Amino acid sequence: HTDRRVINDSVTGCVSVGEVEYTYCSGSCGDSNYMPLIVPSGSTEEGFAKTCKCCTGESSSEKIISVRCGPEKTLQQAKIKIIDSCSCDICSMTVTEANKAGAAP
Repeated sequence: HTDRRVINDSVTGCVSVGEVEYTYCSGSCGDSNYMPLIVPSGSTEEGFAKTCKCCTGESSSEKIISVRCGPEKTLQQAKIKIIDSCSCDICSMTVTEANKAGAAP
C-alpha cells in the first residue's frame, strides 16, 4: 500500500516536515501492519514497526526526508525505508505459549 501523511514517530521522537509518501504492508496476516519508521542520520535502527510477528516486508532502498526531533524540534535529515514487497511468514506458537493462551496443544 502507499500512503501520504505527516509521520510522527513515537520511537525516535521525530516528526516529518510536511507530508511524506511512503509504502507499507497491511492485511496479509489478519489485522496487521508493517510500516517504515523514521531513522535519524547516524542511527543503526532497523527502521520498521510491525503489529504482528508474521507480517513482513522487503526493502532495497530508502528515502531521505526532513524531520524535527527532540524537545527543541531540531531540523535534521533522516531516512525511511521504501518497502518493495510484502509477505506473511508462518506463525506458530510453542506448546508453552499455546497453554498460556488457553489453546489446546
